[in-house]
Amino acid sequence: MKIKLLVVFSALLFTLVSCDQCKDVSCLNNGVCLDGTCECETGFSGTNCEIEDKCITNEVSCENGKECVDGTCDCGDWYEGNTCAIKVVNNFVGSYQGYFGCSNQSGFVSLGAITTTENELNIIEYTGREYSCVFLTESSFEIPSQTLPEEYGYGPLQVSGQGSINAAGELQYSVTYNYPSQGSSTTCLFSGQ
Repeated sequence: MKIKLLVVFSALLFTLVSCDQCKDVSCLNNGVCLDGTCECETGFSGTNCEIEDKCITNEVSCENGKECVDGTCDCGDWYEGNTCAIKVVNNFVGSYQGYFGCSNQSGFVSLGAITTTENELNIIEYTGREYSCVFLTESSFEIPSQTLPEEYGYGPLQVSGQGSINAAGELQYSVTYNYPSQGSSTTCLFSGQ
């Protein structure tokens, strides 16, 4: 009987001591005190669950490998939108009608999306020439030196240059066409909208 009484008394004392450990602990944001320590819900931390990670509690999901910071997506230089889903340079994708100064001809230039890079587009001229441009800022780009397949029996064509797109949507670029096998080159300016 004494042993039973001692076991019951010990259990009651342990329960009271456990309750006393949480007596002065105040857990916030639906946290629960266990043995004097706050157990926090997902997205909360700190001694009293007072620190909220808004990226978790607001279930923020960022695309294109971007990270959530303080409840919003940090898109960096080349993406925009709430979830970083919009590639900035894709705003320029489309056809531009304009004038090629070197040939005194009007024609179309298309800018096409490239899915594998953040800041690159394809330039497709009315002649069928296709090469890439790399944006250095959200409005200026370079045409890195690149070799295109043989053209018109003159051998491979090398292109390079630079350009920009202004706020009004006008595309301007200068491109140098170089035929190494012929030892000749021409620089052409395109301007269009």
